Amino acid sequence: MKPALVNEAHPAAATLRVALDRFYQNSPDYGAFVTPSDQSVCWRFVVRKIEAVIARKGNCRALEIGAGRTGFRQFYTSQKLHFSVQDVTALNEDYLRLHADRVFIGDLQSVTGRYDVIFSTFVFEHITNPQATLDLAWQMVEPGGALFVFCPRYDMPFYLPPSFDHRPVISRWLTGLYLLGRRALTAVGGTPAFLITPDPSVFHREWARDRDAVHLVSLFDLRAFARQRGRLTCYPLASGSLKDWIVKNLLQVNAVIEKPNPEPGPSA
Repeated sequence: MKPALVNEAHPAAATLRVALDRFYQNSPDYGAFVTPSDQSVCWRFVVRKIEAVIARKGNCRALEIGAGRTGFRQFYTSQKLHFSVQDVTALNEDYLRLHADRVFIGDLQSVTGRYDVIFSTFVFEHITNPQATLDLAWQMVEPGGALFVFCPRYDMPFYLPPSFDHRPVISRWLTGLYLLGRRALTAVGGTPAFLITPDPSVFHREWARDRDAVHLVSLFDLRAFARQRGRLTCYPLASGSLKDWIVKNLLQVNAVIEKPNPEPGPSA
C-alpha cells in the first residue's frame, strides 16, 4: 500500500495527478459534470467583494478555479463582471463557453491575465499541488483583490476524508495522530504542510462523495500561507440545525485572503 500522506514535492503526487485526470475524463456521470452547481450560500460572499470592486473600479474581473458545471453566472448576472473559468477537463467546455466570457481548459498554469477576485468552491480538496496552486493564484490577484476558498476542512482531530475509507482502522488512527502533531506545529508558527494522500479510496472502491478528496485541507495551512501576504477572514455560514452548523462551520473552510493595496508613495 502506498504511503498515507505525502506533500506535493513527492513523486507520488505527480503520478496521482495523472491518475485523477484519467478518472475524471472517463467519468461523465460524475456529479460536477451533470448538474449545474448552486453554491449560493458561499457565493454571496464572493459577490459582496465583486460589487465592492465594481463600486471602486466600475468593473470586475473574476476567475473561478475548477469551475465544473458552475451555476455562478446564473446566480450573478451583472454585465460589469468579466467572468473567466478554469477546469482540468474538457467535458464541460461547451457548457462553460455559454456561461463565461473566457474559458481555460487545463491546469491553472494555462490561465493568463490578472483578476480582482479568484474563487473556488469544493475544489481545493481535489488538488494535488495545493501550495503551488495557491502561489500561482495569489500572483494573479490584483492589489485590493481577494482569493476565496470554500471546501471541506480536515484538521479536526481524527477527522479524515472518505479518501481513507479503504485503509485499515489502525492506519487511520496512526494518520490521525500524526496529523495532530503536524497541525499543532503549523499552528504555533511552523511551515504549512499541505498534505495529500497519494492512494485515495476512489481507486479501490465504488465512487462516493469525496473518496477523491486527496488534499487534507487545513485552515492552519491557509493561515500560515496568508502570513506576510494578506488578511485571512473566515465566514460563518447559515445553517438549519446543529449538525448542519457543525458541517458548514467546523468541518468546512469558508475563507478569503485579501491582498492589500500598495501604500501610496510620497507626493512630489
